[in-house]
Formats: sequence, structure tokens, C-alpha cells
Amino acid sequence: MTDAERVLTPEGFAEIQTAVLQQDISVFPARAFYPSSLGHPCDRFTVFRFTRWQEQARHDSVLQSIFELGRDYQPLIYRRLEKMGFEVIRESDRPVQYRVGSAVISGRPDGKLRGFRGTRYQPPRILEAKSMSAWQWDRTATVEDLRGAASVWTRSYYAQGQLYAFLEDTPAGVFVLDNKLTGMLKLIPFELDYGYAEALLQRIERLQPMVQQGVDPEPIPYDWRVCGDCGFRKLCYPPRDFGEGAVVLDDPALVEQLEQREALRQGKAGYDELDREIKTRLKREGVKFAIAGPFVIEGRVVSKKEYAVAAHDEIHYEIRRG
Repeated sequence: MTDAERVLTPEGFAEIQTAVLQQDISVFPARAFYPSSLGHPCDRFTVFRFTRWQEQARHDSVLQSIFELGRDYQPLIYRRLEKMGFEVIRESDRPVQYRVGSAVISGRPDGKLRGFRGTRYQPPRILEAKSMSAWQWDRTATVEDLRGAASVWTRSYYAQGQLYAFLEDTPAGVFVLDNKLTGMLKLIPFELDYGYAEALLQRIERLQPMVQQGVDPEPIPYDWRVCGDCGFRKLCYPPRDFGEGAVVLDDPALVEQLEQREALRQGKAGYDELDREIKTRLKREGVKFAIAGPFVIEGRVVSKKEYAVAAHDEIHYEIRRG
């Protein structure tokens, strides 16, 4: 039990915050297909959410905090749009059940734009309200940037919007993106791509028998952006460990991130977040000494003494141009 005095210390406060966030972390079975996850590129992940959900590792308190922050941005986006003059139909309290053959899609769009300053949209536009890091927000200018984003979760926004437009029989919609650093909004319009939406529905029809019969789909080739944070990764791949020698990380996306990190170093804006993202990936992959493009990555083990948490070793990374 943390008392009223200890909670006013950095260690006590962190202890309570982590405990509160962990109370809300849950793993539950999928009972329907969800538009928010149908853009995920791994069939195995999608089916396992139905059939092997008990084996899914729980995410940590930091990711839980990010999820909660994302939900908190949605009312802010609504208020800003309404203040600008948009008439917004806000997200429904209850999900809609859409039937696709023997499968069910369950979900609800973030809302709809009914009109602007007295002019009605016929029909109302689908609204998908999302928040993203300043770095990703700056890089996202068109709907194709969402569709082709390096992040699997950012790509899923595109699938979400397309599926809701199809299911709601609406030919167009908008993504409204909130910059987590500045609070500025960016609107990206999109039109329904019938071919893309139809491919998502065909995927559901293909996966539904696997769900019903308990069949495990084949795993995709290892991709750290998809597999690295997956709660089912231990069912597919052992922990990644490259040993003591230097390895060459032939990963253009990582090199691009490192270049972006280098460009942000002087101005600092966005640097810390990107630096943390890269180093989290390196720890997850077990990288100890590596070459990535023009960059040299060295990890060193640092022993942490016992304070609020048990004593442990951490890997700290130095990243520099070679």
C-alpha cells in the first residue's frame, strides 16, 4: 500500500500510476471482426484473437496510457470541428452488427460530418478522428500516406475508413488527425475504394472457417513492425538475439528513422519520441552491436540498483554515424 506521503515522491507516484493503468489492461476474446483491426496484415493474429486469445501477452502500462490518451483526443477533435462550424454526428454509444455471410463485423465509425455552417452534406461524410505523433503527423498529407505508412496501426486507419464507408453505403469520408505535440488538426478526405473494401470482406469470408474450425493460419515472414509488439509473438517466433558480433540491419525503414532522428537532433522537436521508438525496437530485437546504413549502433549493459523497482540490468544504446 502506498501512503499519502510516499505518493508525493517520484517513486511513489510512478508506482501508483503504473498500478492504476495495469488495472485497466485486459485481454479478451474477439467475438466478431472489428474494422479497427481488419487492416492488420497477419491472418494468424486476426484468427488467434478468436481462438487463442488466452495466450496473448498483455501489453504494458505505457501502451495502456497511450491507448487512453488516444481516446481522450476524440472529444477534443469533436469540439474543435464544431467550433469551426461543422455539424458533427458523434460516435454512437453502441456498436453496429454488420453481417457478412456467416461472419459478423462489429463496430462504429468515430462519427459523421453532417454539414458545415448551414450547408448539408448529402450524404453525411464518414468521420474517422485519430491522434498521432508529431513525426507521423508531419509525414501524412494524403490518404495514400495513411495506406502506405510504415506503422501497421497507422495503415489500419485507412482500412477502417474504407470499411465503414462501404458498410454505411457512403461514397466519401474524412480522416481528421490530431498532432499530439501541438494539438493542431489535419483533414484528409478520401473516397470509397470498392475494390479495397471488397478485398477486406473476402478476407473475412476466408478467415471465418478457420475461426469456426480452430485452424491456425500460416505465419507471415518475420517483420519487426508487425511481429515485434504482437501479443502472440511467442507462438510464432522465439525471442530475437543476434549474439555478440556486429550484424548488418538491412532495413530501409529503420535507416529512414535514424536519418529522421539525426535531422531532429538539433531542433529537439520530435527527437525524444523517435529516439525512444528506435531504442525500444532495438531492445525488443536483442540488438547488441549493429550497422544500419551509415549508422553504428552499440548497446551496453547498465546495472540498475534497487529503488522503487527491483535491481536489474538494462541495455543503453549509443547511435552515431559511422
